[in-house]
Amino acid sequence: MSYAGEILGALACTPDRDMESLTLEELNQHIVALHHRYLRLAVPVLEAHLAALPAECYRLFVAFRKELYRLLSRDEEIVFPRLSRLEDAGARADPRRLAEVLAWVGSAHADLRANLTVLRTRLGQSPRFPGARRLRRGLADLAEDLDALAILRDEVLFPRALTRARQVRAL
Repeated sequence: MSYAGEILGALACTPDRDMESLTLEELNQHIVALHHRYLRLAVPVLEAHLAALPAECYRLFVAFRKELYRLLSRDEEIVFPRLSRLEDAGARADPRRLAEVLAWVGSAHADLRANLTVLRTRLGQSPRFPGARRLRRGLADLAEDLDALAILRDEVLFPRALTRARQVRAL
């Protein structure tokens, strides 16, 4: 079984929810409960297999982990609470400024996914070592989850937040 399967099974989460019916707050909670939690659980599991990694790959992984945790914390502590407040009575928002912030957030996450691709490429070029296949699969699962998170964020959450910002601006 893959890392993603193990973690998702342990979380007993169903990724098949109807995202269109969720409020901004519910979307944020879903992202944190499923994707952020998975990432926070999977990274240490992968890190336990890093002793055999070439030094360059290890440094890339540590840099990736630090940036991932920074972005997840920023989303949870700053971005998501602000998006959730758009649904509050009397909410006010500047749609143009919100669009700029969300574009910046999306760009930071795209950079993170690109860094993971570099790590996976370098790891694929490394000599064989114990646990290499499992580590490669785990990194592939991380990439898959980050891609799913990007789709949910960029195609559902952010457009819905911008629509709501335009609505509250018009009030």
